[in-house]
Amino acid sequence: MVEEIRTDVVVVGGGPSGVGAALSAAREGAAVILVEEDAMLGGAAVDYGVQAFSPGIVCGVNQEIRRILAEKDYLYKAHGRAFCSHWFAYACRQLAAAEPNLHVFTRATAVDVLKEGNRVTGVVVLVRRGADRGMATLRIRSHVVIDCSGDGDIAFAAGCEYRYGREARSEFGEVHAPEVADRKVQLCTWMFKSRRIDPASTYVPDFDYNRDIGFGEYLHWGCQVECTDTTDDAALREAERAAWEVMLPHFAILEEKGFAVTYVAPRLGIRESRRIVGEVMVTENDCEEGRRFPDAITSSNRGLDSWEPDRQKIYQDRTPMYDIPYRALVPRGVDGLLVAGRCISATHIALSGFRVMVTVSSIGQAAGVAAALAVAAHCQPREVNVARLQQRLESPPHNVRWSKHWQGA
Repeated sequence: MVEEIRTDVVVVGGGPSGVGAALSAAREGAAVILVEEDAMLGGAAVDYGVQAFSPGIVCGVNQEIRRILAEKDYLYKAHGRAFCSHWFAYACRQLAAAEPNLHVFTRATAVDVLKEGNRVTGVVVLVRRGADRGMATLRIRSHVVIDCSGDGDIAFAAGCEYRYGREARSEFGEVHAPEVADRKVQLCTWMFKSRRIDPASTYVPDFDYNRDIGFGEYLHWGCQVECTDTTDDAALREAERAAWEVMLPHFAILEEKGFAVTYVAPRLGIRESRRIVGEVMVTENDCEEGRRFPDAITSSNRGLDSWEPDRQKIYQDRTPMYDIPYRALVPRGVDGLLVAGRCISATHIALSGFRVMVTVSSIGQAAGVAAALAVAAHCQPREVNVARLQQRLESPPHNVRWSKHWQGA
């Protein structure tokens, strides 16, 4: 069974970047379909159990989500250091439901693209249509597709150039890059939570990176395991097996010390996979030097934070404030397509700093506004008037901020 659907913008992926993209495109007047393979929106906050925000410019949709968390979530209300996945998913759902131009297709998997020449014209999506109808194929045609899949799956299907792994130090002169390029990405982590259930226990977990989130609870970044290819299901299954071998002894220690493991994330957390080559590539030097771009759409001063495969972690608390340029969202040589989230055009080292929810949410919003402007102007995303994009992005209802708005930047 094949069904044909037409819309202005399709967003693939319902994580922080995808939710930001879909909301902003819809609020800018475009008809939008958001495609998410899981039952709930939320991405890393839900699938990977990343129940805490990293530093960044709090604005736009991310700020709207925080306001809902402050009303509903006992953890976030108490101190703002952490939140619960279900309330994050609820916040995304509530914001999406308030937009008449936005239709959310959960439990829907994008499996291919529609193309005419070098232009993406839509996506192919699989859904279930009930006991008597079975699987259906949706051919969703649109003026712009936004890939917020995390892995760049849509851009890959469209034939975009991409990077996977670490660049050699000599390519961009990045101090933290390895001498020789390889196919290794950041380590994966399986998040979990523990709670002190023995009132007499004074133990503080000391075997991994964790955060005291109050009420006797700890949020653990768990184990760190290497995955040979974070876009390969078989490789991920092997990484998951290895992760459980590391975590089970940790769980035993916690139980001996008067704790209980109360939550394990549904999925192993992936920090990095494909990065789609755009018209500009953000590098470590841009981050370290606080580079300003004329087409800035958001900024970050979160330090480099690469969980390196050789376990030589690269960590900085802060860098100078640097910009993310719109051109990093525009794939080289392919029209009708934008990317947002961790798969934008950046080197392995540069990505490690801005890959977090607070920043990718704003990147997603920029992609959404740009897509809506392309629809209105009957042009390609790479032809969007950047000054107009920036003006709309910083204005209500989008309210995104970057270096020019930031005191001390």
